[in-house]
Amino acid sequence: MNTNEPLILTQNLFIAQGSHKQCYFHPQDNSRCIKVAYNPAGEKDLHREVRYLTHILKTRASQSGILPRYHGSVQTSKGQGFVFDVIYDFDGRISTSLSCLLNDPAFLDLHYHGLKYGLIGLRETLFKYNIISMAIYPENILCQKINPYDFKLMFINDMGSGAFIPLEYYWGPAAQAKIKRRWNRLARFIAKRHLLQKAQLLAQEIAC
Repeated sequence: MNTNEPLILTQNLFIAQGSHKQCYFHPQDNSRCIKVAYNPAGEKDLHREVRYLTHILKTRASQSGILPRYHGSVQTSKGQGFVFDVIYDFDGRISTSLSCLLNDPAFLDLHYHGLKYGLIGLRETLFKYNIISMAIYPENILCQKINPYDFKLMFINDMGSGAFIPLEYYWGPAAQAKIKRRWNRLARFIAKRHLLQKAQLLAQEIAC
């Protein structure tokens, strides 16, 4: 096998697409995925995320437990790709985004408390490790079911700062202030966009 040949990303490997990036299963390893950009903004996003995970956070990225592990870059049929872990539930299913679950009344009725404590745990971990993001939206959070009742929430997109001089990378108070603003913006976003009664209650209870 010629290791210089690009990995072929076909439609049957497709996982999801955002405003600037697409995500595919790695064709040789379904425990990993490949993010590729499909416009210049996506390229900028991916390079910022990788730099943040590998140079700024360093060991904190893995210690936090809420960020996907990064496994380097590869060439693909869609350009340069960046390899991360796929997040699976305990039963082998791919973890679902918070955005989907907040629109599911049956799920919220059954798992409201597990989801609330998972979100509070995510919030406290962001503060503990000073993890900076461009924005925190429900679609950027995966709810990993670690057993039938409990959840670990993973932050999978938009890591790092877009500031020209990111003071929040190097000064704790600036990081804490930015995390609080981003988190409370998430709570307001949930209250505005997810109108189920329990989603509204959740938005109130997770704010800081």
